[in-house]
Amino acid sequence: MTRSDYRQRLPGNLYSQPHARQLGGLVQRIGDKSFRRRGFVHGQIVTQWADIVGTSLASVSTPERLRFPSGKKRGGTLMIRAESAAALELQHYLTVILDRVNVYFGYRAVEKISIRQGPVASLQPARRQTPRARPLAPQQKKAVANAAKHIQNQQLKDALERLGVAVMQRQ
Repeated sequence: MTRSDYRQRLPGNLYSQPHARQLGGLVQRIGDKSFRRRGFVHGQIVTQWADIVGTSLASVSTPERLRFPSGKKRGGTLMIRAESAAALELQHYLTVILDRVNVYFGYRAVEKISIRQGPVASLQPARRQTPRARPLAPQQKKAVANAAKHIQNQQLKDALERLGVAVMQRQ
């Protein structure tokens, strides 16, 4: 059977009708493989770390590996990487973190937490600096005012003029 024969045999000739695939499903499958290598059966513990331990602790720590005894899914050891300055603080919260992780799993999955000191990559995107607003020339101010002069509602007109000035200042 040739390739063209195969295409013609598809129901409704699906080959000629491209359809979109959900990228989230593909990314999750790829991510799950790498998470499993690290011992995370469910990769959500890594992605939901801020919800589990809170944003203040999540900003200075990240789960690194989860190890279970051979053939068991209970009594595991969670290895956490923490910034060196925050490791002591994290040590004080070990029982709280342990309880929160086990609540997340829904059973007593983790029995011990091990902390390793080292740099933590943030999952938060770096904040962009907004460009400083530059002063407008008188001609630019007149152009903005002329663009909004036909609007009857004064509040709307003022708001659009402010928007126009802000846009012009950032160009």
